Amino acid sequence: MENETNGFHHIEIHTIHPDYILDLFIRIYGFQLIAKRNTFNYSQWFLKSSQCQLLISS
Repeated sequence: MENETNGFHHIEIHTIHPDYILDLFIRIYGFQLIAKRNTFNYSQWFLKSSQCQLLISS
């Protein structure tokens, strides 16, 4: 029987060019952009693939 783990994993990537990270996950790994939020000093992108979800903040 296969052991399946459901959990939250936290990964931090520090960059001054979040577009490069978005491009990497969307074009290379096949994620879809589900939602985007921009404020005066904060941006956030929610991406989803068939296997996981990803939240990128800048």
